[in-house]
Parts: sequence; C-alpha cells; structure tokens
Amino acid sequence: MDKTGSGTEEMKMVEAAQDLVNQNLDKVEAQIDSTVDTAKNVVHELRSEAQEAADRTLIRFEGFWNQIQEKAEAQMAQRPWLVLGTLLVVGYLLTRSRSRPNQD
Repeated sequence: MDKTGSGTEEMKMVEAAQDLVNQNLDKVEAQIDSTVDTAKNVVHELRSEAQEAADRTLIRFEGFWNQIQEKAEAQMAQRPWLVLGTLLVVGYLLTRSRSRPNQD
C-alpha cells in the first residue's frame, strides 16, 4: 500500500506542477499578447504621424513650387531674352562640369 499511496501523491505533485506551469504559460502568453498589441498601436501611430508629415511637406512644396513658377513666368513675360541667356549659360556650365574628368 505504500507504493500506491506514494504513487498517488507523486501524481498529485506532478499535476500541481503541471497546473503551475500552465498558469505561468498563460500569464506569459497574456503578457506577450499585450506587448504585441501595444507595439502594433505604436507602429500605427508612427505611421500616421509620418504620413501627416509627408502630406504637410508635399503641401508646402506645392506652394513653394507655385510661387517659383509664377515668378519664372513673370520673368519670362518681362525679360524673355535675359531668361533664355541665363538658361543657356547654366546649361553650358552643367555640361562642361559633367564632361570634365575627375582629377584626384
């Protein structure tokens, strides 16, 4: 009877240990789920902020570009030969610097 009684106690201890391990695993799983959800929320917020920043930058650039375009059109209307000459000089300088070999 000793062996049967101690076998039952060992089984109870094993079951208690398994229950404890299962409870700990459940806690770990819940913490991981919470951490993943928090990380998803943070990534979503960062993505939204980045999208908003990109939109603001694009709007500012469009405004800047429209101002430059208006000024360029006004200059073209008032001084077309000056603008054409300036563009020719800039084009010449750019092609000259590209055709020049690197001298290091």
